[in-house]
Amino acid sequence: MEEKMGVDLDGDGVVGRPGGKPSSSDDGDSHHGLMGAMGAAAGLWAMSSGDSESESDDDHTGAALLAAGAVGLGGLAFFYAMNRKKKRDYVVVVDASCSMQSGVFQPPGGTRWSETHNAIRSIAAGACGADPDGLTLYFFNDQVSKFETVKREEDVDSIFQRYYPSGFTDLTAALEAAFAEHFGKHKKRPTTMLVIHDGEPNNPESTKQSLRNAANRMQSKKELAVSFVQVGDDPQATAFLETLDVGLGTKWDIVDKMHARDLQGQSFSDAVKQSIG
Repeated sequence: MEEKMGVDLDGDGVVGRPGGKPSSSDDGDSHHGLMGAMGAAAGLWAMSSGDSESESDDDHTGAALLAAGAVGLGGLAFFYAMNRKKKRDYVVVVDASCSMQSGVFQPPGGTRWSETHNAIRSIAAGACGADPDGLTLYFFNDQVSKFETVKREEDVDSIFQRYYPSGFTDLTAALEAAFAEHFGKHKKRPTTMLVIHDGEPNNPESTKQSLRNAANRMQSKKELAVSFVQVGDDPQATAFLETLDVGLGTKWDIVDKMHARDLQGQSFSDAVKQSIG
């Protein structure tokens, strides 16, 4: 596994640094919420699901998602693209802030960190079927670290063993790093991103502006998609995700999202496993 740790985002020589404690990989409702998430995914899939500009968007309506069995997290653009083995770059942005040490409220079980660890183990294996290069992971708190060509469960374990949640939630910096990678490629493929977080970003407005800027740089409506999943019950994080549903005022909608409460009693890691076909 090739990895680049500690991306220096502002040129000041300060890079991401892992924590000293290993994590554990132990395994730890609403119908309307689920339908809402699917509706958001349906709109986004008019942009993100095709491999070519000529592919009809009619196949990616909410009805088509339901007919295809896209339930739960499977209705999000990230998982739907991965399950259909779309030739895209797959990127996962992971909240590594202090609050990720907290337990998962429903169902009771492991911490948000261990649930995320187990979920990404499943995602890495699934993503290889769509992209032989594997996943790119970004971990963020007050710093950002990047890992490339993550393909196996063992790769994921190795990364998580180097980190312990700490610091703040600088989601903007992580998104900026991921978007810079996408737009900086000489011959770029479409990119599908999954953001896993448990709290409101340090600066919600700058995070939304980062998403707007990325959407406005797109050359094609199928170029970029960003799926958000909230792990935990932080009401401020929930409210932040709702603001993304209102729209970012851009030509193309690049965001869809799902709350943990929409997983119908499943743990996050179990919901991920079930959503990967």
